[in-house]
Amino acid sequence: MKTTALFLMGLIMFSCSSDDKDETIEPSGIELDGKTLNWNSYAELWYYADGSNLFDMNVFSGSLRLSTSNYGQLTGQGDRLNIELYASSSELDNMTYNILDTGEEGTCTLTLNEGVSIENGYPRTTKSTWFVSGTVKISGSKNEYTVTINAQGEDGEQLKGSFKSKFSPMTVY
Repeated sequence: MKTTALFLMGLIMFSCSSDDKDETIEPSGIELDGKTLNWNSYAELWYYADGSNLFDMNVFSGSLRLSTSNYGQLTGQGDRLNIELYASSSELDNMTYNILDTGEEGTCTLTLNEGVSIENGYPRTTKSTWFVSGTVKISGSKNEYTVTINAQGEDGEQLKGSFKSKFSPMTVY
């Protein structure tokens, strides 16, 4: 229930702006319990301009996307990897973030939603995994990052690997 509520909260966003589209340039290389997850070439990075220094990173598989005409609404089907990173400023810090649900600088949350589909206008997921410990390392330049994950889920799931993405942060007001 906690994961579903957080998943739905992550979808409720009101006004965003961006001049560039995001694209993942090397999306593969992430494994869940030894099974490679198939990510496509679509990722987004949102910055919350509310003083929290929160960055919301989403990586999608299949045809799943956040709508470009109605921000915060999902379209299509697939999987979603969501990473919420608490940075020290309005720039995403190159550092290792600890997976802790505290909202403090240098921490992050990590959720994997598998089998997401839209039914009657609402997202449904066949399985959600909430990761409770581990790290997410961010390295790179202002718009191109390598993300390295080493995380453990509530029920002992292991998520490991990395991907390299080009991001143009969209600002959420």
